[in-house]
Amino acid sequence: MAKILVGDDKIEFFRGGLERALQDIGVDFANSPQIVLELARKTNYDVIVTDLQYTEGGVEGFGVLQNIRDLAPVRILWTAAAGMREVHEVARQCGASYVYGKKQTDEMLATIRRLYEARH
Repeated sequence: MAKILVGDDKIEFFRGGLERALQDIGVDFANSPQIVLELARKTNYDVIVTDLQYTEGGVEGFGVLQNIRDLAPVRILWTAAAGMREVHEVARQCGASYVYGKKQTDEMLATIRRLYEARH
């Protein structure tokens, strides 16, 4: 079974919907960049999704991406700031495989499902 890790400071808001949408895929959740990194070092994830801003005005997600380059084949930045060109550029430099906006959750889930089906 594929393993997915989703990190967001507001994960409890998204958790129920993500669990339902990915019910046949193992999903772990983290509410801080430190927990994302801790879990990523302990478990072999196929996909790691991280928020950009865990704190007001923060960009902790870029650090997460840099630190998980070798820990997951697919790394997704999921952020409300996805409309900004600079965010896409820096995310790619930090190792993001994909960048999705919070309003693009269905697209992100479709990508995860497609990747899952391709491996199984």
